[in-house]
Amino acid sequence: MRHAGRKLARVLASMMATSVLALGLLSLVACSGTSYRLLTPTFSEFLLPTAQSGPGDITPGPDGALWFTERVGDKIGRITSTGGIQEYPTPTDFKAPLHITAGSDGNLWFTAQSSDVKRIGSITPTGQFLSGYIIPANNDISPASDLIGDITSGPSSTIWFTDIGGNQIGRIAQKGGLNEFPIPTANSEPSRIVEGPDGALWFTESKGNQIGRITLNGSITEYRIPTANCTPVGIAALPDGAIWFTERGANQIGRLTPSTGAIKEFPVKTANSHLNSITAGPNGGSLYFTEFDGNNIGGATPTGESLQEYPIPTTASRPLGITAGPNSTIWFAEYYGNKIGRITLT
Repeated sequence: MRHAGRKLARVLASMMATSVLALGLLSLVACSGTSYRLLTPTFSEFLLPTAQSGPGDITPGPDGALWFTERVGDKIGRITSTGGIQEYPTPTDFKAPLHITAGSDGNLWFTAQSSDVKRIGSITPTGQFLSGYIIPANNDISPASDLIGDITSGPSSTIWFTDIGGNQIGRIAQKGGLNEFPIPTANSEPSRIVEGPDGALWFTESKGNQIGRITLNGSITEYRIPTANCTPVGIAALPDGAIWFTERGANQIGRLTPSTGAIKEFPVKTANSHLNSITAGPNGGSLYFTEFDGNNIGGATPTGESLQEYPIPTTASRPLGITAGPNSTIWFAEYYGNKIGRITLT
């Protein structure tokens, strides 16, 4: 791909503003009460057909496969549980796909930053692209900050997203159209978003240094993170009700208890690991996260104990998105490695 290396770097910079190897990675299964034991997983990696495609985010699809974005390759990808890969070039108006989620309508929804225009598109499990949305830019902080972020499915057949440039949280309802809700803290830079066990949506504020909660009618509550300038990025919800997040600037992961608003933080062993995404494990009793510069996958218990890290087989693979998959697997995207990784837990 001509100039793919430079485009790879540009897309990565914009986003940041926003072989098989068996290893003893931490996987935790409840034995009784709050006691857990470790499993030994296997790492597998699958090279993408498109060179330097920049795989970014990944999500389980309604068809049992995993779906992912190729930020530089301008494609939406699909990988089966055995590693079979298909790629679908995005329409011209939806190039540079960023984040992706499965919707309640049976389709995959994704954010895109094409020609400095914020867009949301969707694709069917058979690879057909559907009409999408243009996100208004009239409320953006400045033309230079005209960015869109993460996307997730919510209750009542809704799709939610973070509007970085507009400092808003957006909602798409099947019958109500598109609405956006301003975040109380100015210039907070909302990054990632997830549905919580309480039916609300939870999001990170990378510059606001807070965790936000938004109800279905748009009411927002913010929780200040104890460590200043920690740059929260990834966010995940566990079945026990806790909200977990990564702190890219402080090299920590954090746990928020919604009932009290209390936040506890846990340092990661590898210095300057540049933490990115985080997800609940397939059994709900563990969590996993990516270390972009540390080139590790990390894991921990629901209380933050026994935090461990293990290297990805490909050197300098730069992992970004991560998600739990079917049959006790964890899947992740290797941005520079140009691969999709899988951890099989047995």
